[in-house]
Amino acid sequence: MALTPSRHKSAASGYLRIRNESLTQQSTPQELILLVYQSLLDRLIKCQGYLGQGQIADFERELLKSMQLIQYGLRDSLSFDLGGEVAVSLDHTYATWMMALEFLNTSRSEDRLNKLVVGVRDIQEAWKIAFASPAGGKV
Repeated sequence: MALTPSRHKSAASGYLRIRNESLTQQSTPQELILLVYQSLLDRLIKCQGYLGQGQIADFERELLKSMQLIQYGLRDSLSFDLGGEVAVSLDHTYATWMMALEFLNTSRSEDRLNKLVVGVRDIQEAWKIAFASPAGGKV
């Protein structure tokens, strides 16, 4: 029995939800942070492709999902009590990324989007280095 496109999309969505729940339950906090960064990068790279192809509705959808990842995956996980100045600095960075995404929604600037991808990748790499250190990324 072949799946219709809508059933295929529903099945794929269900699979991804179960896979993500499994990853969330089995991962360390450090691994989860890196997963969120990777997911954010994946979405921003999709935005680059959609923008380059003029697929504005898909571009806007991925922008929104990127904003949700920043807000609910990164900003909401900050602990200002434990993280101190680092948490404040990260919150400022994430707020800047949110403003950049809002700007991209109207400007559709490929250059700004490319700069955002580089910035996110740089922070992700910094976390990888911090988590590999003897302190394990703890402040």
